[in-house]
Amino acid sequence: MKATIDKAETPGIGSQAPDWELVDTEGVQVHLSTFWQERPVVLVFLRHLACTFCMQQLAWLKRDHEKFKSAGVDIVCVAQGDAKVGKAYAILYDLHFPLLLCGDDLSVYRQYGLGLGTSLQLLHPRLLLRGLVSFLQGYVQKKVEGKGSQLGGGFVIDTGGYIRYLYRSRDASDTVRNEELLAAAAKVGDSQVSR
Repeated sequence: MKATIDKAETPGIGSQAPDWELVDTEGVQVHLSTFWQERPVVLVFLRHLACTFCMQQLAWLKRDHEKFKSAGVDIVCVAQGDAKVGKAYAILYDLHFPLLLCGDDLSVYRQYGLGLGTSLQLLHPRLLLRGLVSFLQGYVQKKVEGKGSQLGGGFVIDTGGYIRYLYRSRDASDTVRNEELLAAAAKVGDSQVSR
């Protein structure tokens, strides 16, 4: 069954970011809004943790973590799965930013306008080439934890809780680029400082 998203309720740039209670890698329940109260946040939704492209994205976010901090923003990632699986990935990738888990309840994805991919978005021949490149770089698909058809996205949220940038993935291999997030984050970080 394909999840439907009500376009009228899908948040856009300038909309209040939906708050949601998720679990961190220690099993502690946290609200998303606690992360953007002090500093703007780059909020990245991963398709699922076993996704080749999401593993690659985690590695890129880790690589550029200091650049994000210098831009005045924090990184927070959201993924499917439980705290135990999340902790394993946080250790594996030596993450220095929060990884929050929604279990198998994808409601937080829907609240941000992130839906399930169609067959074409998940099995397009272009994906095979991108997947091969990812594989050759050492990112190997693992056992899927959760709904494999979920698409990801990225958002920049200011300290008032407003979305200042958004990116919704168009297919399974389409992850938001760090350069785009950094550019948007720098603008938000500058405007937060000048208040």
